[in-house]
Amino acid sequence: MSSLCRPQTTIEANINQARRKRQAMMGIFKQVRDWYANRSKELAKFSIHCDDAGIAQTVSREDGDEVIRLAWDQVARVFAYKRDLFSYDQICFVIECTDFGIEVREGDEGYESLIAQMQSNIPGFPAQGQWYEPVRLPPFAPSWAKIYCRDEAEV
Repeated sequence: MSSLCRPQTTIEANINQARRKRQAMMGIFKQVRDWYANRSKELAKFSIHCDDAGIAQTVSREDGDEVIRLAWDQVARVFAYKRDLFSYDQICFVIECTDFGIEVREGDEGYESLIAQMQSNIPGFPAQGQWYEPVRLPPFAPSWAKIYCRDEAEV
């Protein structure tokens, strides 16, 4: 009887199963190792700069910087939301004009300055005390709020 026709013994089946598990684990370890080796290449650094003209978001990557500019009078809507990052929450903004928008995250360079500048440079923009707590609470639960809409502020 050839070995192809002969049923596997329990020992052979266990050896083959262990071999497949080891190969799968090695594949996972290789993926983790490759991710870890390339993680610095993938990460971008975001920073925000505000002045009298508006907002400039700089996205710095390994292959160069990209600057996205948005004038204060172009801001049509601002949304705030909370992102659950497992051990803490991160407050984020989506700032929209008519044809594009930017996302700003708590922890981005210039985040605190942006909050202060939006209130002083966007007519009708609410004070931080009016929107921060409803977005922040309850902890580790999703929340999303429209905190500014130019059309509603002009009424």
